[in-house]
Amino acid sequence: MALAAVLRTFTRFRKLAVVTMPEHAILAVEMPAEPGEATIRQGGRQYVALEPAGPALAPIGKVSAHTAKYLGGLARDIEIWPLD
Repeated sequence: MALAAVLRTFTRFRKLAVVTMPEHAILAVEMPAEPGEATIRQGGRQYVALEPAGPALAPIGKVSAHTAKYLGGLARDIEIWPLD
């Protein structure tokens, strides 16, 4: 993911993760979440979801209905890949 490479360069102090789910992947950044933002938790860390590619381009912390379904616990077919 190109956005992950850019963030690694300019925000070295932030932990990143790729979150995969059926037919989709998103990026997640360890940072404080604002109320209502989509988050992912793993290993004592909280990541805020980034949906950097279509079809649903969204602001930081906002995700498509497809992604929300997987992150919201209705389905647990996600994998979290920390980029350390």
